[in-house]
Amino acid sequence: MIVPPAVTPLQKLEASGQPITMNNLGQTVINNNAPFNTSGSGSDFIGKVLAIFGKLVIGFFGLMAGIGIIVTLWFFICAVAGIISSLMWGSTYWFDVFDFGGSGSPIVFGIFMALTMLACIIPAIAIFWGACTIFFKAKGASRSLIITSIIIEVLLIIGALVTFTYYASTLHTCALLSPVIVSFSTLQLC
Repeated sequence: MIVPPAVTPLQKLEASGQPITMNNLGQTVINNNAPFNTSGSGSDFIGKVLAIFGKLVIGFFGLMAGIGIIVTLWFFICAVAGIISSLMWGSTYWFDVFDFGGSGSPIVFGIFMALTMLACIIPAIAIFWGACTIFFKAKGASRSLIITSIIIEVLLIIGALVTFTYYASTLHTCALLSPVIVSFSTLQLC
C-alpha cells in the first residue's frame, strides 16, 4: 500500500531484485508491451487509493509514536528524578507518578522504571522515524544503527527484568496481589 508502483524499466528491475545492467535494462524495455504511463486505468486508481490509505495509517502510527515518545520521556524523567531524590534525600515523592506503594527499595524501583521507559522509547522512535521517512523523504536508518538499537533494546529489556525480579523478591507477596486474590487467600487460610 505504501510503495509506489514500478513504472520505469529501472524501477521494474529494482522491484524484481535483478541486477541493473545494460542488458537487463534493454531486455526490460523490449519485453514491456504496455506503455509506461498507465494513468486512467482502474488498477492505477486502486493503487493510488491504497497508497493514500497506507500513508494515512503510517501517519496515524507515527503521530501516536510521537505522543508516546513525549509521555515516555516524562515518565523517564520522573524515574530519574525519583532515583536522585531517593539517593539524596530519601524521598519517594517522584515515584507517586507510578503509584509506587511497595515496601521494596525505591532506588531499585526507579532503575526498573527508567529501564522500562527506555525500552519503550526505542520502538516509538523507530516508528516515528519511519513515518517521517515516508512523509518528509527523510533519510532512513542505517543497518548499523538498526542492529545497535536492537542490541540496546534487548539489553534494556533484560536489565528491566532483572531489576524487577530483584525488586519483587524484596516485596511481600501479598503486596503484589490484587485485593480479590488477597481476600480469597485469606479465606483459604482460615
